[in-house]
Amino acid sequence: FDFLTGWFHHVVYLIMLSVLYRQNLTASFAIFCIEELPTFLMSLGTVMPGLRTDNGFGLTFLLTRLVWHTIGVGNIYLLPGSHPLRRHVWFGLLSEVLHLYWFYTWCSKYFFKKKGAKSQKKKRT
Repeated sequence: FDFLTGWFHHVVYLIMLSVLYRQNLTASFAIFCIEELPTFLMSLGTVMPGLRTDNGFGLTFLLTRLVWHTIGVGNIYLLPGSHPLRRHVWFGLLSEVLHLYWFYTWCSKYFFKKKGAKSQKKKRT
């Protein structure tokens, strides 16, 4: 559990939701709630290990937190400059960077092989 993915990201998330609430822009946030689907799948697998699906998590993360999020942030960016959501496009971009970091970490665990791990495996056999 590191600071960035724990405390920092949740505090920033809470502040951003508070700002959207005060500006009556919560409907725009609701569109992005689908991005919690990977978290739901991961939690379900934690509570019920037989339902764990690492590939399902990765696929839903890619589709929701990267593809869907990019399209959504792009649409916000394309809004007229006077639109109130345009002031918050930075948050979408910042969270996109965090999502990319998390996805890279997940891919590193499941797809990117380390050189040392491969050579140690050969030594054991």
